[in-house]
Amino acid sequence: FYSDQHLRARTEFTKKYEPFKKHDLSATFGGPIIKNHTFFFASVEPLRSQVSQATSVRTFESPEFVAFAQTAFPNSIGTKLLTQYPLNNVAVTSVAKTAQQAFGSDCGTAAAGNIPCNLPVLDFGAFKPSPFRNALQYNFRIDQYFEKDRFYFSTYRVNLDTQNLSLRKGFYDVGNNNTNAYQLSYTHIFRPTLLNEFSYGQIRVQGSSGATTGIPFHVPDIGINNEEGINGPWGPATFIQHNYNWRDVVSLIRSRHSFKFGFEYWSGDDDAQFAGPYYRPHFQFNNLLDLVRDQPFTESGVNFNPLTGLPANGAYRHLLNTFGGFAQDEWKVTSNLTVTAGIRWDDYGNPHPDKVTGQEGNVYLGSGSDLNTQFANAYVKRAPAVYAGRLNNNWSPRIGVAYNPDRVGRTLIRGGIGLYHNWIPLGEANRVRQNPPGLISPTFRVGDPIPPVFALGTSDKAPFGFPFPTLPAGQLDARGGLVGARANAGGIDRNIKPDSTIIYQIGVERQLPGRLVASANYSGSYTYNGVYGTDYNRFPGDLLDGKLDRLNPSFGTIYYERNGNVIKYNAGIFALREVTGRVTWQASYTLSRATDYGQAGSRINRDPGYAVPTQYN
Repeated sequence: FYSDQHLRARTEFTKKYEPFKKHDLSATFGGPIIKNHTFFFASVEPLRSQVSQATSVRTFESPEFVAFAQTAFPNSIGTKLLTQYPLNNVAVTSVAKTAQQAFGSDCGTAAAGNIPCNLPVLDFGAFKPSPFRNALQYNFRIDQYFEKDRFYFSTYRVNLDTQNLSLRKGFYDVGNNNTNAYQLSYTHIFRPTLLNEFSYGQIRVQGSSGATTGIPFHVPDIGINNEEGINGPWGPATFIQHNYNWRDVVSLIRSRHSFKFGFEYWSGDDDAQFAGPYYRPHFQFNNLLDLVRDQPFTESGVNFNPLTGLPANGAYRHLLNTFGGFAQDEWKVTSNLTVTAGIRWDDYGNPHPDKVTGQEGNVYLGSGSDLNTQFANAYVKRAPAVYAGRLNNNWSPRIGVAYNPDRVGRTLIRGGIGLYHNWIPLGEANRVRQNPPGLISPTFRVGDPIPPVFALGTSDKAPFGFPFPTLPAGQLDARGGLVGARANAGGIDRNIKPDSTIIYQIGVERQLPGRLVASANYSGSYTYNGVYGTDYNRFPGDLLDGKLDRLNPSFGTIYYERNGNVIKYNAGIFALREVTGRVTWQASYTLSRATDYGQAGSRINRDPGYAVPTQYN
């Protein structure tokens, strides 16, 4: 497969596209090693591609503003950074804001550094380079057949390199992700009506960011409201995840019944070697002028040990294992009626840190008749695992029916209903890993008792040598919060349940004269106990007095996950199809409706900080 900017049609308003390409090759081969007994299969697929980034509009400082800062604030850290790490490979399209538009009546006065009102401060533009995204994946499989046995082994590997280009010189990185997977399967036939299938698989996933030599990690991560900051890659960091899965299924045919019984076990870990990023602070500035005056609004992103008040290693490793089993019976009741019934049980386990990481704190709701009062009285306490116990009470019965009323195959009626559960993934342990009295990640704000400290580091290697705000050592208040600084807290209801979904369907299919087949189906689902999360430590009108008070003054945000999302889906599906000689055609129409708390997110531990529903809506 090949594509690039030359093969993309231009519109009347598009003169050219910035370079992009995708060169995707593939090759497969295989065959017998020993006739009728041993076979091999292999494939390889290299990818060479470039991704254009010139389609999005960027906002960044103007050259005129940098020249002004070099004169007005020549010795500030912000001015030095704008000078040492200038914009690179950007095409300016227009002026976004002048000083008059950016600072209003303060321009030309000491309040805004006497910046001329007509001076361009911000420009609009496009980022021109096209970073590469290159990969190589390949797999190999071997099959061996015996008289009553079948064995196969397969391996798969992919390596992906993604070039990360910054708008500024010096922040070049190539991120890497690679996956190694292996699978072993063994099938044994005891007799024509009884067989056993066993399989084992394992996957190792690794990703790294910020591993390229020469990245100036002594420069903190800098964000500026509504414009481009001074940002390098997140890192240096590596994550490694291992997944191990065992599965065994027995199939038995007896009379009119086809039975299946199965069991599976899964074990995995999340090894986050994230020491580096959590030693490197993030500063947020309200505008460019605050940057060149070295006046950050907030400082965040660094892990501290609240018992010592010192920065701490943010690496962690979480573990989880799960079990599952099922039984199923496909019963041929009569020649024109089949009933399939089954039940599944799942133990979704309980995520927990390893011994090196140590116990982590969770949010416990306090007493109260409503959520606001409960969160106002909430506290953080350490626990050996995320939940109060293993999530093992998950039973999923299911039944389906297929009926042919005319016994000649012209009419078919199908229907079924089943209960399904979704496991809460291992990544949920991330929600509680930065709570006191374990490592915390406080936000220091202007006006708080402990303000930000804006400075450069002394080294490009962790821990980088940044000076940090001084935290009082070992001072936790009665709620487990940090005295003098509002550390954010994250929590999960320790009695949470995996979400439950009932899926139901009924339909009829009828062969009409000729070879025309018509069908009408109803399909629906109802999800309850859906998991969602939001920041509960807030209330309307909090900032009207000019201060951020919060419901619970011991913490900043309290992002808490619980059951409560409800999702409904209903659909009518109508279709026609026909096979006439060498021609086959099909047409369908679907009328559906789905309701959901739309902002509740799809990846639980990546929900936005202000998702709904909340205690207010």
